[in-house]
Amino acid sequence: MSISKKFRATLQTDDESAFAYIVIPFNAQEVFGRGRPPVRVTVNGYAYRSTLAPYGSEYYLPVNQTARSGAQVKVGDRVTVILESDEAPRPIKAPTDLARALKASPSAQTRWKELSFTHQKEYVIAIEDAKRPETRARRIEQAVERLAGEHQIRSKQT
Repeated sequence: MSISKKFRATLQTDDESAFAYIVIPFNAQEVFGRGRPPVRVTVNGYAYRSTLAPYGSEYYLPVNQTARSGAQVKVGDRVTVILESDEAPRPIKAPTDLARALKASPSAQTRWKELSFTHQKEYVIAIEDAKRPETRARRIEQAVERLAGEHQIRSKQT
């Protein structure tokens, strides 16, 4: 059953960083049935996928620079928001060079598969945003090292 909520809100930030958000004017867990519900978002006609973030008794919708640019909005703007429950799978296809590096490190590959959609997406964006081949290669190497290390830490905890 698809749930949909439409409302107006102001795009906010706590500082001048790239991080902006919208405060959700209702209890998202009560409406969507989950503490961190995945949602399809439309802000002023621009659609993207996200996850609502609880903080204390409030829920927040992150609105990154890509979404702000697509919706043609800036911090302080009043926007129309539509949130719909999003139960569709969220596969992230690792770029070929990252996939190859993950395959060469079984522990990194295992940890990669455990990551949420959002965390996988962040790794891919960081790698694909590299302007020089050396930077891309370094970011892939760092990602694999970090993932392998996280897997080892998680393995010791269980």
